[in-house]
Amino acid sequence: MSELTAWDKKLIGEQLTDRYFVKRKQGSQTFYWDSKTGHEVQKMHLVDVALQMLPKGFKGIETAKQIINGQYFRPVVDYPVFKPNAPQIVEIDGHLRPNVWVEPLVIPAPDIDVEPFLAHLLFVLGEQSKVDYLVDMLAFRYQYPHKPKPHIAFYFYGEQGGAGKTTFAKTLSHVFGSESLKTANTVKSLSDKGAVDLWSRSWLVIEEASIGKGTSLYDNIKSYTGADRVDADKKFKAVSKHHIPAQLIMMSNRAPTFIEENDRRFFVSKWHLPIEGAKARQWYFSQYIEWLETDG
Repeated sequence: MSELTAWDKKLIGEQLTDRYFVKRKQGSQTFYWDSKTGHEVQKMHLVDVALQMLPKGFKGIETAKQIINGQYFRPVVDYPVFKPNAPQIVEIDGHLRPNVWVEPLVIPAPDIDVEPFLAHLLFVLGEQSKVDYLVDMLAFRYQYPHKPKPHIAFYFYGEQGGAGKTTFAKTLSHVFGSESLKTANTVKSLSDKGAVDLWSRSWLVIEEASIGKGTSLYDNIKSYTGADRVDADKKFKAVSKHHIPAQLIMMSNRAPTFIEENDRRFFVSKWHLPIEGAKARQWYFSQYIEWLETDG
């Protein structure tokens, strides 16, 4: 049997170096960042992938190791960035950095009628002007993801459960991409060490918002809403400047009492589904969700 050609080795090597990047070294062990999965892997994982890429009849661990040892794997800085519509690896100031953005599940299609989505928003918000404002904001963030965020936070409230606030958040995740939205159960996480990570996407959704007037938490929300970059410390990392592109969406069962007079950073609206009875609401959402998952 003839040996594997230099051209075959070159093609396999290029595919490996396009996918894997050196992340860190610990003793004699090298750890790689897999741009396809976003995971940290070791050399044995590269060998396994190289084995699968070898032509039939040439499969052998030594051949795979030889190809890997002959490659230069570029180093990647362990400071991920969030850049919509950009490659999985981006170069910033001469350094390669992982891009955590994930392509959305929803593909834009001009032929799809979005009326059910708009009708649902009108149903729960109650006013066309509110729907127009919210949709304009969503469209702006989708069409111009690299422009500075509008310095506005959203606060939706309603005592009634099962009104679709969670469904709205899931819709944003599908349309913008799973990594374009961060969620937290309570506002407490906004005060935790490393909270800056939550603001590193397009949207930040708090599912159970409860904020006291004049608190440091309210001051933090105002500060992060009105800024595009902030000096803060991430968990286990020193203070540095961070990009905070996220717009905050707060969901609550009660109207806000924390907003100061003349504070224009907040868009506040009641989120209420004017349908009585659990069965009737369940039927409504089964129809709406079926549309979302099949046509919307």
